[in-house]
This record gives sequence, C-alpha cells and structure tokens, in this order.
Amino acid sequence: MINIIIYYLFKLFSLVNILIPRKLSVFLGEIFGLLMYYTSNKSRDIAQTNIKIAFPFLSEDKSKKLLINTFKHSGIITSEFFRQKRIDLKKISINIDDETKKILSDKSGLILMAAHFGNWEIFLHIISLRRKISAIVREQKNSGGDKFISERRKFKNVWTS
Repeated sequence: MINIIIYYLFKLFSLVNILIPRKLSVFLGEIFGLLMYYTSNKSRDIAQTNIKIAFPFLSEDKSKKLLINTFKHSGIITSEFFRQKRIDLKKISINIDDETKKILSDKSGLILMAAHFGNWEIFLHIISLRRKISAIVREQKNSGGDKFISERRKFKNVWTS
C-alpha cells in the first residue's frame, strides 16, 4: 500500500512542480536540500567525511559551506528531475565539440560512464536525439518510487535495464 501512496505522491509533486515557474522550483529545491542537510545526519556525516578526504586542507568554514551548497545542489537536481518531462531541449544551449559529434554520429557502440553529479537524467534525453541509448539503472527498494523514476527516464530512443 505504501508503494502506491509513494507513487501517487511523486506524481502529484511532479504535477505541482511542472505548474510552478522554474525559478520557484529551483528555490524550493534549495529549501529541500537544506532540509535534507539539517535532518539527514547519516548523509551529512558521509558527505562531510568525503569532503575532508577530497579536500584535506580546506578550512572548517569553507568545508561546511561546500557541504551545504552540495546539499542545496542535490535538492535542485531533485526538483529538476520531477519536472524533466517538461524541459524543452530547444531552449537549452548545448555545446558539443566536433570530436563528440563524430563519436555520437558513429554507428558503432560506445560506453559512457557518468557520475551522479548534475542532472545526468536529462543527459539521456539529449543523447537520444542523436542515437539510441541504453542505461543500466538500479531498481529502487520502494516499487512505487521505482515505477515513477522509470517513467521519468523514458524518452524516445532510450531503454533502461
């Protein structure tokens, strides 16, 4: 039952997110990120440890600012994910160098590995405009959440497995 509730809550949130202006959506995403920063002790501690490993000479003040901005960024990306079906790629400036265009137009296969930083989900849609693409994704524990996320990843020329 909880899986069905989660699915429809995500659909409702997505609908509301699509109807509001993007600037408001980004602002609410930042608020969501801050909420996660202040309430998710485990995630905050893991991120803080990773920042200390990656930037051992960063001052405590700058480290905390980076941590907060990372959570805000994650909130924005989450917000963008919920509204990505409405994104008009014609309004997005995409700069692709000649070598990348050549690779994307080549008929042979390729493997692209991307980090989960930024809105990589929309990247699927962008590449699918030039060629077919398959993405390997992890099934979510909550089947309602998994169904919603799978629907958001569906674009012409994109298959997930």
